Amino acid sequence: ELNQNKDVLLKTHAGAELEFPRGGPLKLSLRAGANQGYPTGGATLDFKVFRLDLLAYGEEIGMTKREKGVYHYGLEFGFKF
Repeated sequence: ELNQNKDVLLKTHAGAELEFPRGGPLKLSLRAGANQGYPTGGATLDFKVFRLDLLAYGEEIGMTKREKGVYHYGLEFGFKF
């Protein structure tokens, strides 16, 4: 998308993750950032036998910035073996 004629904000993606050391049976990770000017976030709860991921992010579906934003939410559950 870098060579397309779009607003710079629509090409912007940034984020950071904070991962905590395993404390007993749980390891926690937190994420925050921005996608096309919309906030993003997520968390991971990593247990010994399963993992739970949560996410939320926004994106632009219009052709210009802040024309038509859409938010997505997700939940993922997985077993380790």
